[in-house]
Amino acid sequence: MGYGTAYASDMISYITPREARFLDRLFVKALRNTSFGRKEKERIEAGQKSGEDLVFTLDGKDIDRMHGAETLYNQTGFYFFGDNEFAFRRFNDAPEYSMPLSAIQKLHIGIASPKILERLPESLDKALVEIERRCAPSRIKPDAVYDKPEFRDGAWQLYVQAQKLVPEVLTNIHDRRTIQRRFETEQNRKPVDTLELLIEYR
Repeated sequence: MGYGTAYASDMISYITPREARFLDRLFVKALRNTSFGRKEKERIEAGQKSGEDLVFTLDGKDIDRMHGAETLYNQTGFYFFGDNEFAFRRFNDAPEYSMPLSAIQKLHIGIASPKILERLPESLDKALVEIERRCAPSRIKPDAVYDKPEFRDGAWQLYVQAQKLVPEVLTNIHDRRTIQRRFETEQNRKPVDTLELLIEYR
């Protein structure tokens, strides 16, 4: 899913290459600045030298953190572009993901376009609310499986590192309590209808 495939297919797409490249570079660089993202890359590079796949030696909690971070990345893109195609994007779809750590540290993210300045903060907020939703017990099916605290922790670590990289874009960083209140407000406002029941019990 590079820029020539995911962003220029025969289907109508709302994903614009300039903004997609900015998001890829921002989130991959932020990922490598987290403890678990850096550890993953160090294992990959060590494995390349030794001929072994050492990335699978990451513990379960770090794997959950990676999953949470990746979900924040693709959900932010989904809300930003309004295009479901980005919701299935993975970190390794970004060309920058395979860069050595030394190259990522020097990577220039790019100049934020007017669209980035306008949409990215709100898109991140919506993605963080989605993270909360995935970690919250279901109101309809209490025994349903939901994501672990490490999933949420990974998303928040990525968010904090992204804010450090582009403070001029993400000027009003929100804390977990603010996002949690927003999630609870939306939950209380949202009616439980037949469609939601069907989705929960699928």
